[in-house]
Amino acid sequence: MPLRVWLHSPELASRAQTLGEFCRYGTTLPPALSELAILIVGAHWRASYEFQVHAQAARHAGLDCAILDDLSAGSRPTTMSKNETALYEFTTALLSVHRVPEDIYEIARQTLGETTLVEIVGILGYYSLICMTIKYPSEQSRRILGAARGNVGSWRSMRTRSTMPFWRCYG
Repeated sequence: MPLRVWLHSPELASRAQTLGEFCRYGTTLPPALSELAILIVGAHWRASYEFQVHAQAARHAGLDCAILDDLSAGSRPTTMSKNETALYEFTTALLSVHRVPEDIYEIARQTLGETTLVEIVGILGYYSLICMTIKYPSEQSRRILGAARGNVGSWRSMRTRSTMPFWRCYG
């Protein structure tokens, strides 16, 4: 498991796990929207391991295959609901330009609510931590991620990939 590196800091692991439990299971977001936010973070960080794990959960939660395929290809999904669009615009703005423009914020607030937006920020922060940990250049993580891609020891090539072509949603 890529998070095994956290064993070097048990206190961090314990506190992160508590936050992770809330971010994954305790927010006001429906499961499909929560998974969409997580997938956007995984795609942003090009963390294919994280993306693959949560793509399965997103599909199970009812997220449309077309959305998963578009995110996997590094594209803006074209078939989103009003809630998915608001979440996508809010999340990608925050991740890409490190702020949310007023018009995007207002649409997201009216569509999703203030509490949900705060929880989305928590999800972005927690899953960014996960993605950074997965990309942490330890020997162990290079072996784990390299083996998952069939290219053991080549962490530099993993770090520079722009898409996650391993994922394809099948109905």
